[in-house]
Amino acid sequence: MYRMALMATVIPADERANLNTDRLIKMAIVHDLAECIVGDITPHCGVSKEEKLSREEDAMKQLCELISEENRTEIMDLWKEYVDQKTPEAVICKDFDKFEMLLQAYEYEHETLEPGKLESFFESTLGTFSTSLGQKWVRELCSLRRNLFIQCESSDT
Repeated sequence: MYRMALMATVIPADERANLNTDRLIKMAIVHDLAECIVGDITPHCGVSKEEKLSREEDAMKQLCELISEENRTEIMDLWKEYVDQKTPEAVICKDFDKFEMLLQAYEYEHETLEPGKLESFFESTLGTFSTSLGQKWVRELCSLRRNLFIQCESSDT
């Protein structure tokens, strides 16, 4: 979540013209708060989207009960905005979430010099990036990953 907030701070000027970057940074921090209670529910967990959303909403309400009304409202609004995916900030935040997962997978592959080991992460996001920035960053990451494949192949011979 913090890496996503940092991503929001480095959006090129031409890409952030229609974005409220302060709101995006907050959304990036808030979007996964429910996971501290419900865990990271992935498609492999066998939980329906409706059930996942219900669990996460209950967790967010539980967490928000611990803070002031003013902050509670803002945090719930940010979370709901992310879930609804109807604003430019929510859409790019979703792309950041997926990109961060890929970046982490790439880092593991790079660290272990085992390119391709986490291919399923890359396959699961094919064609799912909605923003031009998200698509650009994924292309750049895939280029780095191809270079890692080449580097590892040449060191094997």
